Amino acid sequence: MTNRVSIRTGSEGPRHDPYHFEEIAIICARPHFTGTVTVHLGLGVWLETRVPGRRPIRYSPSGRDPEARVAWAFEALAGISIKTARAIPDRLRERRIRAHACGPQAIGWVDGFPGESLCVCTRCGACFDGTFNRSAVE
Repeated sequence: MTNRVSIRTGSEGPRHDPYHFEEIAIICARPHFTGTVTVHLGLGVWLETRVPGRRPIRYSPSGRDPEARVAWAFEALAGISIKTARAIPDRLRERRIRAHACGPQAIGWVDGFPGESLCVCTRCGACFDGTFNRSAVE
């Protein structure tokens, strides 16, 4: 049973040549593993497990295809694939929109402050999602 999934993206490396990274962290409460599993996909590829009361363990594979090795270890510990973990936030957002009392027809994107876009219900004002475009204000 997975309790929570968080996805963090950003850039790493030197300023003159930044590189995109993605970190997916899952807090698990399963019979064979209770703790946090974090996978980092970017310049470095690693997997880290954190179990309460113990030191974190980091696995950084070397050699051919480190992404596949990390993906296999992630799936073995977390119980779901990286692809499924990436899709969970989108699935939950879509489910909330479909089940909204005003109906999905009343939901649309509106502009907020400069660089901000919000997915809101035009009837009741409920907010479902938001994005921020930093380049629009800098």
